[in-house]
Amino acid sequence: MLATLLVVLGIAVLGIVVIGVTLAVVGAVVGLVFGLLALAVKAIPLLLAGLIVVKLVRASERRRLGVYAADQRWLDS
Repeated sequence: MLATLLVVLGIAVLGIVVIGVTLAVVGAVVGLVFGLLALAVKAIPLLLAGLIVVKLVRASERRRLGVYAADQRWLDS
């Protein structure tokens, strides 16, 4: 009888440990996912703004370096 109670107690303790470890792993994964999501929400607008600025600067440099039609006619003649 005492041995049966100890076996049941051991199984219960082992079950509680397994449930605790499982919940800890699930909590860590959920925390990591939400942390990365929060980082992405903060970083994506900055990256998008940087991309827009780079495209605008490149476009203005292309226009400035281009040859005007009158200059091209003069070069061709």
